[in-house]
Amino acid sequence: MSRRPPRRPHARALVDHSVAVGQLIDAYAAAASGGPWPTPAEIESGYGGSRVRPHLTGGLVIDGDDEWAGRYSPQLAALGPHGDRRLDQVVGPNWAVVGRDDPAELMSPVTAQFWDGLGAKVLCLGADVGPMGTILDRHHAAVIRPDRYICAVTSEANDLDTLTDHIRTRGALTPVPA
Repeated sequence: MSRRPPRRPHARALVDHSVAVGQLIDAYAAAASGGPWPTPAEIESGYGGSRVRPHLTGGLVIDGDDEWAGRYSPQLAALGPHGDRRLDQVVGPNWAVVGRDDPAELMSPVTAQFWDGLGAKVLCLGADVGPMGTILDRHHAAVIRPDRYICAVTSEANDLDTLTDHIRTRGALTPVPA
């Protein structure tokens, strides 16, 4: 499976941002040499401002009926027993299945074995999940790809076992035998 088509908008956005940062650096250099101070638009563009990551519309994204599939996952800053770890630290370069309640309780043994074979982290986030709460207010669980894009969210039509079957077949993912 090629990642190029779904990544093209993402790569273009990063290149555009890099150009804007370069222009801001040039504007600051000109100001240091007696030129005008950078405009608010240059500062906003160079620092990223309200820029959001592009929504993936292809590749391994199970769209369903929810706008969250294909969007970048909110970063969670309060995981772990002391609330001192970020999602990236807990999950590492792996898949994640997250829910307010334990997503493992929503999985059949076959589904649990599949995610375990991929090295996925299955996380119960609890009640205070910050920005992830927007997603989990409407869904029992979300499946997050290793690149932190949301692959899928559960719904009445797609429980976690059904989503896992879709992910397995569309992504040609094969767990590592235990």
